[in-house]
Amino acid sequence: MVPVGIAAGAFLAVDWALMTDIVPKATSGRYMGISNVVTGAAGPLAIPIGGIAMDRVGAFDFSLGPRVAFLFALGYYALGALLLRPVDERRRE
Repeated sequence: MVPVGIAAGAFLAVDWALMTDIVPKATSGRYMGISNVVTGAAGPLAIPIGGIAMDRVGAFDFSLGPRVAFLFALGYYALGALLLRPVDERRRE
């Protein structure tokens, strides 16, 4: 659990630092709120998606269920990376 806590803390620190640099100051509350909702919803959404994937695939091959769940995670990471490509990283005032 310690590595997960360290990774989550590092992610949140970098996420908030990036958000405060690239989001216009006048609308920063709105974007920070959206970031909090998405970050907070990630766990509750991942549990049913991964659980259903593991349950359905695990019924056929028990060892394949976790691999399919990790495959879903990899797909969502790739989707997130693609959706972040158009973000302009320059600081806005």
